[in-house]
Amino acid sequence: MREVWHSTGLRGTGSDTVVVAGVTVPGRRAFVLADLLAGTGGPGRARCHRVPAQMGGGLLFAAPVLGCARQALQEWSVWACGPGEGAPVRGQAGVRETLARSSAEIDAAGLLLEQAALRADTAAVCEAVVARNRRDAAFAVDLLVSAVERLFRTGGRHARTDSGCLQRCWRDVHTAAGHAVLRMEAAADAYACAVCD
Repeated sequence: MREVWHSTGLRGTGSDTVVVAGVTVPGRRAFVLADLLAGTGGPGRARCHRVPAQMGGGLLFAAPVLGCARQALQEWSVWACGPGEGAPVRGQAGVRETLARSSAEIDAAGLLLEQAALRADTAAVCEAVVARNRRDAAFAVDLLVSAVERLFRTGGRHARTDSGCLQRCWRDVHTAAGHAVLRMEAAADAYACAVCD
């Protein structure tokens, strides 16, 4: 094992490098990368092996971001909506707006990702559907980053403690959102090409 993952977020993924020497990988356990990308799985393979990688790739990264954003909202809400007259959500209009906007963005992202997952599982595969899934995953993650960023900014000092759940969610969301598969620019290019050609 070679420890190479020293990232700001997603520290629990174990994304280190495994080094194996003197081992033969059987052909049945290998595949051609071009086949994976194109979704040309062999006969009898499950649908997940027969769709282009881009059709579900963004979803694989966006789903944990959605989970982190939901956790961040829950943690923030415990603080903001806590018991007593001093709870920020009762006394500050900006905090109430944070709750409304962030929860709406998280819900909207969840709906986008749910529809993209349904398409990945059932829709006929074509360039437009693949491009739409890429677009929806990237856009959903943009919404989630916006929601979590707002929660973090308004979360008080407890949001910034080393052991705090909200700051961990903030780090994880930002780290995952930086992955190339979730970049809006590339997703937008693919979507425009699919729709306008």
